[in-house]
Amino acid sequence: MEAFSGPFPHPQLLDHYERLYPGFTERIVRMADSQAQHRQALEKSAVADEHRLAMMGVVAGATVSLAAIVGGALIALFGHPVAGAISGGAVIGIDIAGLAGVFIYGTQSRQRERIEKAQIMTEQFAQSRGRGQVDQHNPARSAHAEQDHR
Repeated sequence: MEAFSGPFPHPQLLDHYERLYPGFTERIVRMADSQAQHRQALEKSAVADEHRLAMMGVVAGATVSLAAIVGGALIALFGHPVAGAISGGAVIGIDIAGLAGVFIYGTQSRQRERIEKAQIMTEQFAQSRGRGQVDQHNPARSAHAEQDHR
């Protein structure tokens, strides 16, 4: 028994379809290429949009922070130094806490994304090698189990 995995039908089956429908192979390759280009364009657009939104968030956060600090300074200059110091200091404290939170969230989010991508790649590799299913929770365990099975 022969196993085959890939983006196209088995070569013998592809040859059979080509004989039945001349030009089939070219059409299926063109279709796969078109799909790959479409997916890459969507990914490129998603990354560009994400970057744009991140920059807008930075600009908006900086604008609000600067406005609050300037407001605190103006309050202090117009005869209320304690109120000015409290409002300016509160903004600086909130900014530092917010930046720390964003950094921690971003680090955890990127780590989860890397783990998910590694699992997907491990599954695809195992399937392309005809090895069957991969343990969703521990891809390494599946690889060891298969080595032990041999």
